[in-house]
Order: sequence, then structure tokens, then C-alpha cells
Amino acid sequence: MWRALRPDVHIEPLRGNLDTRLKKIDEEQYAGIVFASAGLKRLGLKNRIQHTFDLEKMVPAAGQGAIGIEISSSRTDLVRTLTRLNDITTWVSVYEDPDVLALASALGASVASKLIAQGAVPSSPSSASPNTPPH
Repeated sequence: MWRALRPDVHIEPLRGNLDTRLKKIDEEQYAGIVFASAGLKRLGLKNRIQHTFDLEKMVPAAGQGAIGIEISSSRTDLVRTLTRLNDITTWVSVYEDPDVLALASALGASVASKLIAQGAVPSSPSSASPNTPPH
């Protein structure tokens, strides 16, 4: 997708953690690097964001920006507490990802395939509740 948006840009592999990658920008080893803006914001690095892409032009990978917390089902105190943090829009979008991945697999898609998807919640979801934990 990136090559379709900017055929003039040369794409290079990049390794390293966030600090290493930001250092490569600072040292001008790269002209630019695409990061998830949610991660930069969460780390207090919003000032490093120079551009954000419209969803119509750049669809994020499945589940991007979602945080998963796994707990023992016997910890009912934590289930009650964490259920209040659940965001229905995020939950529905992420919950559908396995179906998208199963479809991709059935189509023979791989990491090199150009298959993208974007989850969305109808304006009035009837069967989901913001306090319904994922199964």
C-alpha cells in the first residue's frame, strides 16, 4: 500500500526497538520512518509525530492500538474492574480480526499479500454491550 501512495520513496528494512529507530532518524540515517502514532502518544512522544495518515489511504494492521489484558477467570474482582475499561468500538473491531485472518488464510494470503481490513461498529450495535468481555 505504501508503494502505491508514494512510488517515489525508497523503502528499506529497519530493525531495533523504538529508541533505536528514533535515533536513526535523529542521525539522519533515514529520511522518515512510519510508526504507530498511538504508541508514540502513549510514551509521551507526541511531539515526534510529523504526519498522520487518513484511514482511507493507510489502513492499520489488524488490532493496532488495542491493548489486551489476560487474567484468570477465577479473579472475578479483576473481571468486574477491567470490564469497565472495555471500549465497545475497539472490542468489536479486534474481535472480528480472527475472522479476517481466517478469510485471508482461506484465500492463500501471506504477509506479502495486499489484503487489508478495517473494523467498524454500526451506529447502534444491538447484540454487543460495552461491558461484554471478549470470549
